[in-house]
Amino acid sequence: MDVFQRNHANYAGLAKKAKEQKEIYENKLIDLYTKSDEMVRMKNGLNALFFKKYYRFIQEGSWKDDNYMDDTLYYLDALAVARTSAFPKVTYDIQVIDLENLNDYKGYNFGIGDKTYIEDTEFFGYTPSGKPY
Repeated sequence: MDVFQRNHANYAGLAKKAKEQKEIYENKLIDLYTKSDEMVRMKNGLNALFFKKYYRFIQEGSWKDDNYMDDTLYYLDALAVARTSAFPKVTYDIQVIDLENLNDYKGYNFGIGDKTYIEDTEFFGYTPSGKPY
């Protein structure tokens, strides 16, 4: 076999490998687009479920005041209003007796003046089946 035939055989082998790699790349690209579309559909579905469940509690409003001459001050005051409006004014006053002795509350050891978080299951209301959200 002369040099020409060897080079031609090497070139044909490389061309075949390049074609195979191109097909692999195109298939992976198609898979990527398919998975991307699936993720977008899943995200949209989750957004719809979230909105359906919590739409009563999502509030949109606007704040307008024509007395401002400086845009920065207007922005900062609007930001302050948004900060205070973002948290509901709900407070709880509870009396706690040594919960640690109850089976369901092992590890809940509170001292005088301690603070903790409370999960209010009734705050968001109930599902149509009667369960808390």
